Amino acid sequence: MPSVPSNKENDTPACPFAGKKTTGKNGVENKLVSDDVDRPLQLNRETGAADPKWIRPDLPSRCTWKPGMSHENSPHKYFPRTKAESILPTILDRIGDTPMVRINKISKTFGLKCEILAKCEYFNAGGSVKDRISLRMVEDAEREGILKPGDTIIEPTSGNTGKVDMLVAGAGTGGTITGVARKLKEKCPNIKIVAVDPEGSILAVPDELNRTDKTQYEVEGIGYDFIPTVLDRSLVDKWYKSKDEESFAMARMLIRDEGLLCGGSSGTAMAAAVKFAKELKEGQRCVVILPDSIRNYMSKFLSDKWMFQKGFLRVEDIMVNKPWWWNLKLQSLNLSAPLTVLPTVTCQKTIKILKEKGFDQAPVVNEAGLILGMVTLGNMLASVLAGKVKPSDPVSKVLYKQFKQIRLTDNMGKLSRILETDHFALVVHEQIQYLTDGSSTQKQMVFGVVTAIDLLNFVTAREKRERSMSESTDES
Repeated sequence: MPSVPSNKENDTPACPFAGKKTTGKNGVENKLVSDDVDRPLQLNRETGAADPKWIRPDLPSRCTWKPGMSHENSPHKYFPRTKAESILPTILDRIGDTPMVRINKISKTFGLKCEILAKCEYFNAGGSVKDRISLRMVEDAEREGILKPGDTIIEPTSGNTGKVDMLVAGAGTGGTITGVARKLKEKCPNIKIVAVDPEGSILAVPDELNRTDKTQYEVEGIGYDFIPTVLDRSLVDKWYKSKDEESFAMARMLIRDEGLLCGGSSGTAMAAAVKFAKELKEGQRCVVILPDSIRNYMSKFLSDKWMFQKGFLRVEDIMVNKPWWWNLKLQSLNLSAPLTVLPTVTCQKTIKILKEKGFDQAPVVNEAGLILGMVTLGNMLASVLAGKVKPSDPVSKVLYKQFKQIRLTDNMGKLSRILETDHFALVVHEQIQYLTDGSSTQKQMVFGVVTAIDLLNFVTAREKRERSMSESTDES
């Protein structure tokens, strides 16, 4: 999630209104920041320096556009639409004119009376709604002489109208929803604009909607931790705070039920649409902007394994034919008491203990038994041999905190999924401790460490025992 850069007093001024003079060629004074603050960042071809100064993305907007303003008085340039040729001159002519597709199965699934249409922006040449603004920025810069052959462009990315009653779109840098909302409100004054902002972002209004303990989210392309200059929140009639789980579930539904190979943020917008579109009646129309395609997410939400690891899918959702042991609780494994070490024990001593006891890893706990992390034999040996730690250093210097935890009440199916990617899982037990003042705290205690060998031994031993019992029954 992008952040706004520091603006301390000692830093070079980031505000475009703060002009700073420098001495140019022949002693002529030049402004480092030009008066035309709307000019884009451009590299000086002779010096390689950026001129003018980079403009902060969170400054108040200086756009003078107002609803109902004529084309002649508008600060923006308007160009007549041309009919697409059967053979395109260049690939740039494949930007815009993206298809509007009717949503069929999902509308029925959620019992919607209105018509739901998806604006498939991933049919642009570059596969994203951002292609539109990228092309426009470059063409405007070339037309005004700001961008010339040989100049370097530094990633300048960050509609058609029919009768529309509601528009739903994700909010990111704000260009798409601001631009589309302005045009639609001009053509369809009664339209409702719904903006979608993920939990963990702060774009929604009022600010109370943004209050959450969540600090990050998995869906990409929408949300920010500052208010972008381009985003005109006054155009938005309703805000919806989305959750990752519903975003990815809906994106998968769009792929499965509608054949639309879209990305996660498209699922976010559609998830909001099926909720707000319930307000619309038969004959009304809701348009949902699907900003990009699946191409960048093939190993993410499209993968059952990724969805399971992130907690967006349950084991039951992805397993049809489960083995006999799948739903058995971990308690059936009869795990032995765990070997744990204190954080003050040296690496040398810990390595010796693990080798003597035949373990590859051990939980590190404090005096109260609370989990601090894990140490593995391989990691300690590698760290010592590489000189990162000395044998006399405490194991607290080589703690391994990226490990999976599982409870005794979880089933072996969940353990099996974890062990597909991890060498072990730490079995923990929740303990409630009451204090002298009557209050209570919940502590997580180590119950054991389980590996794929433990699971395999349990399965083979049980199957062998049952096979022997079956053979004995046949003989009698």
